[in-house]
Amino acid sequence: MLPLKLGHISHCASIGELRELYTEWVTSDEKLEEIAGLMATRRELEAKRDKTDRTAQRQKERAAMGQWIADYLDDAGGRRPGRGQLPRGCDRRRLS
Repeated sequence: MLPLKLGHISHCASIGELRELYTEWVTSDEKLEEIAGLMATRRELEAKRDKTDRTAQRQKERAAMGQWIADYLDDAGGRRPGRGQLPRGCDRRRLS
C-alpha cells in the first residue's frame, strides 16, 4: 500500500527522502497502477458526493417553491368568489 496518508510527507526528514519517494512512485508500474486506482476511487466518491449535494439542494428548492405556490394560492383563494358565485360586476347574461 502506498503511504499516501496525510501525515506521511511530514515524516520525511528531508527533501531528498521526498524526492526518492516520488521517484519510486512514478518509476514503478505497480505503484502507478495503485495510484491510478486510488485516484479513480477518489473521483467516484467525489462524484457521488456532488450528486448527493445537488439532490439535497434540489429538494430544498422544490420545498421552497412548493411553499411559495401554496402561499400564493392561499392568498389568491381568499379573494375568489365561492362556488356558484360570480365576481362583483359580472353579469350572468353576458356569460351565457
